[in-house]
Amino acid sequence: MSEGEADGAAEQEMYKRVWHGAVPILLELSPEVTHVTIEPLFVLAPRMGYLPLLANQIRDHFAAAIVPDDDNRLWLEYDGKPIRWHYPTGVLYDSANSAAQEPELPWRMVVRFQNFPQDELMSCHDQDACRQVFFNALKEATFLKDGNVNSIMSLPLDEQDTLWNALMGLSLQDGTGGILGPDVESMGIDFRRVIASLQEGSQMDRVPVKLHTDGRTLLKPQPSLNSSGQASSIADVLQSIGREDSECRIQGIVVPTCTAVEALYKGFTSLDQFLHIVV
Repeated sequence: MSEGEADGAAEQEMYKRVWHGAVPILLELSPEVTHVTIEPLFVLAPRMGYLPLLANQIRDHFAAAIVPDDDNRLWLEYDGKPIRWHYPTGVLYDSANSAAQEPELPWRMVVRFQNFPQDELMSCHDQDACRQVFFNALKEATFLKDGNVNSIMSLPLDEQDTLWNALMGLSLQDGTGGILGPDVESMGIDFRRVIASLQEGSQMDRVPVKLHTDGRTLLKPQPSLNSSGQASSIADVLQSIGREDSECRIQGIVVPTCTAVEALYKGFTSLDQFLHIVV
């Protein structure tokens, strides 16, 4: 096997491992609900997925707690704060545990159907809203990377559906908390095929990076080379916010600060095509 083939095989294996990443979550009904008692729900949520894609399963499990005619929009809470569902689940988990010595397992969330915090949280009334958020993020990443969104805007509808169905398929449960059957594996292959077609003939101007730190999300696109002419590294990203000595995680893994950003992008990018870094 040549060096190029070995690198390609390693990149493919890394992508597969990232694709299979998941977070165990324990969902408990709000203690403010007193008219019914329901056992907690355990789910194995894909790191690459979005929490609203589990909404039907959550609502079905806690259906007896939903009061008819009320504004019973589902929202989730952790550590007394609403969970911002519009980022990938793995990013949310890493952010919630960024200051912890040991990440919380399972991740315990509170399920709420009352008093939706509309000033703090984007409403997600159906999967179409989640789909719109995903494709908006994909357009944003593409613009930062290529300088335009032509490839996304000209993507046929069936190819858009291929991307979305892969993301949806990740969140399908088999009734026992299991995920990632053979069909989902093939969806991942199709997803990579469509993304590769979007990148044909394009030159990456900048690496699309979102930095999650101190409850904030910062857009930090990185050039391939830093001001010294060296490959831009995680250290360069951290230096831009004055956090040179901080530990950071990507897809749940602590990453050495000397690692090149572009190399990480090839193996650790999320489905929205951003490299999400949690500090």
